[in-house]
Amino acid sequence: MEARLVCFETSGAFGGIAFLLGKKTWEIKFSADKSYSSHLFRFLPLIFQSNQSERALPTLFPLEEADYFVVDVGPGSFTGLRVGLSLVKALTLVNEKPVIPISSLEVLSFGYGCPDLPILSLIDAYTGEVFVGMYRWEKGRLTTLLEPCLLRLEELESLIQEKTLIVSETVEKWKDYLSERLSHKVVFPSNPIELSASLLGRFAMLKLSQGEAKVLSGDEVLPLYLKPSQAERKRS
Repeated sequence: MEARLVCFETSGAFGGIAFLLGKKTWEIKFSADKSYSSHLFRFLPLIFQSNQSERALPTLFPLEEADYFVVDVGPGSFTGLRVGLSLVKALTLVNEKPVIPISSLEVLSFGYGCPDLPILSLIDAYTGEVFVGMYRWEKGRLTTLLEPCLLRLEELESLIQEKTLIVSETVEKWKDYLSERLSHKVVFPSNPIELSASLLGRFAMLKLSQGEAKVLSGDEVLPLYLKPSQAERKRS
């Protein structure tokens, strides 16, 4: 029987909720220009309603019939991650579903298919820093070469030792810098990819099919911040 996934993305430039069942996907996507909470609280009452209700959103299946909740745990927007994880934890109190936590850096690498190159995923950490993860496809599996970490931008020069695909929602921010210093070692995709709830769900489906999904209870799921928030840095 195919797994029924409800996925929550609140880490990057665009957030959303997606319902996945096999090859079928139903998704709401919204921009982070407003707070994620305002979007989520607008849509959640309509998702909670029975699909037979006139006001209900026509999801693939009722929320309570999900087999797993899937959530992006970061790194990424501090506020967005707090909103997304708080929502999932609250939902597991109402519907005792297992949760699949996935890193945004993995999702970005998954979104570019299976190139025959190592993939360096970057997320802007500001103040001259980047969140970094490095991956490679091996026999249909996305293997980890470098666990998610926080680096200074200039540290990428020593990290990249061979021709590497650079992926990011904001790749243009570093493209000139990396091209100038590592022109023969870096490759950039023709189109940047965006994090989305449906992309998160497809990666979770792959992990489940390969027996590699990390499955936790709601209270075990933690955000992958990797860096103190701006407020915490000011206090210190």
